[in-house]
Amino acid sequence: MNAATLPTHAAGARTREQYLAFRLGETDYALPLLRIVEIRLVPAIRPVPGTPPHIPGVIDVRGVVVPVVDLRVVVGVPAAFDRFTVAVVVKHVWDMVALVVDGVTGVRDLPAGALEPLGAAGVGVGTPLVAAVARAADGLLLVLDVDAALAGAR
Repeated sequence: MNAATLPTHAAGARTREQYLAFRLGETDYALPLLRIVEIRLVPAIRPVPGTPPHIPGVIDVRGVVVPVVDLRVVVGVPAAFDRFTVAVVVKHVWDMVALVVDGVTGVRDLPAGALEPLGAAGVGVGTPLVAAVARAADGLLLVLDVDAALAGAR
């Protein structure tokens, strides 16, 4: 076994984490891969009367009715559906929620030290939606706090 095939953790200590990277507008975001249930093209969304604009309705995911949250609306970017728009179904508490994003850019394997709190620079920047900023080879990723994003989206 060479260095390239060594496991990313030894004796239970995690030194690397995997994240699903995606776009909302022109910004790159990420979610912990362990929270992802599936990624699918956005199916027909059944509108639910009285829901706020960021909750366009519900979808059927293998027989389970799942609420849809348009993350683009939550973070304030224009929400237009195109061929790259997908629904990322995530675990939230004990339920599933489908998050609409502009497109998935891949899975990132990031060392634990690549994550920094948003306010680490001491500039007082912070938001409950963003748990950390990750330094990736091709730039910065904003790592979303799924639970905070969904709590704010109600």
